[in-house]
Amino acid sequence: MMKHTYSSGTLSRTQAFEWLRPFREGRESVEEDERPGRPQTFLTAKSIEKVSVFGFQECDEEDVETWVACDAEDCRFQMLNDDEIVTSVQEESYPVNDETNEDEESNSNECSKCPSNNDVFSALETAMEWYEQQSECCPTQLLLIKRIRDLSAKKRCTIVQRKISDYSLQ
Repeated sequence: MMKHTYSSGTLSRTQAFEWLRPFREGRESVEEDERPGRPQTFLTAKSIEKVSVFGFQECDEEDVETWVACDAEDCRFQMLNDDEIVTSVQEESYPVNDETNEDEESNSNECSKCPSNNDVFSALETAMEWYEQQSECCPTQLLLIKRIRDLSAKKRCTIVQRKISDYSLQ
């Protein structure tokens, strides 16, 4: 069910139970692991055998070594500490802008053509209601629409909060 809802990137039922087993045996933390929260990648005859079972019989040990090395260097799923998470979120929310005033003026003109956060929220709400009624409705795609709708709701609330804070006594 999780794979159907959250796509093929999700752990399988077997993988989830393999990950849970050490905790049932008394383990309390994964902090001492080199890559906590990620499956371990060991190059053994058993791991090579697992790869060959899934339809890659022509793959040899060198191919598996290459795949394991790629996973070790993958930057998409970085493990960040609290400070790095805060910095990352702040950079996404408030990007550094080194543009000139002319560029800012052209951006404000472009932004004035954009729909307001309220308009986007109501449009996405309508789109969600319509999409849920369709026979082709996919839970993953519906979840994406909900996330975009929630983003527009968050931006709508953020703008209201900023306007209220402008009038506070200092």
